[in-house]
Amino acid sequence: TVTFKPHAPTQNSVAVLMAYMNKPIVQIS
Repeated sequence: TVTFKPHAPTQNSVAVLMAYMNKPIVQIS
């Protein structure tokens, strides 16, 4: 489970967030 913490993001959450923003929703779903 990946938990996003805006006040204290981890390296993992940042990588997942960037990948999510760089890829279309269709590919992630």
